[in-house]
Amino acid sequence: MLLAANGMQVSQCESGKAALAELAHSNGIDLIVSDVSMPEMDGVEFAARAHELRPDVPLLLLTGHDSLVDEVIAQGSMALLKPYEPELLLGLVEEMVARSLEARSTSPR
Repeated sequence: MLLAANGMQVSQCESGKAALAELAHSNGIDLIVSDVSMPEMDGVEFAARAHELRPDVPLLLLTGHDSLVDEVIAQGSMALLKPYEPELLLGLVEEMVARSLEARSTSPR
């Protein structure tokens, strides 16, 4: 709700499996924001599968478990430890999207 309220186009999925299916069929995704806790697979497994499928799309995982932060970062994702200030999430998302769009615009096609 925070991202949509700040003018970002947001698509929600009910599970990691549904998110992977959407990721496979959409080229318009600039960033994935996911919780570590979700149905069907945890966020760490989801992140690994998402990176295999679309390594060009950055991923931000939200977690309440500080023990998972290093594992998430080692996989190439960013991690934000809960609880967090909404402004921190918004700023991080804006920065990650800007970097993603810049990388796409400068990469050879």
